Amino acid sequence: MTRLVLIAAAALALSACAREPAPTRMDAFIPGEAVTLTGEVAWYMGRDEFMLNTGEGPPLPVYVGDVRGPAAVGERVTVSGFRDAGPLREIYALEIVTADGRVVTFDPPGA
Repeated sequence: MTRLVLIAAAALALSACAREPAPTRMDAFIPGEAVTLTGEVAWYMGRDEFMLNTGEGPPLPVYVGDVRGPAAVGERVTVSGFRDAGPLREIYALEIVTADGRVVTFDPPGA
């Protein structure tokens, strides 16, 4: 009987954990902090931003400014930049290295 109660308690605890929302990875970064992320370009949001799927939580918005499509959707990239220190929750890219080794650089906001 004790064994059955322990198994039931463990199953209940696991199901409660499974229902909690996954933490937003953006919350892991301090505003203004330098970050480097690797992942796939999931989709573009207009002309100046794309979503990066790192495989660790929901895709993250990456701001690239007025640069059209620095990488193709589905392409693996490494993004170096910083988390926005203002109200926007996005990464400002300063450099992107594409799958073929091409390096694309961006001016910091306000430059």
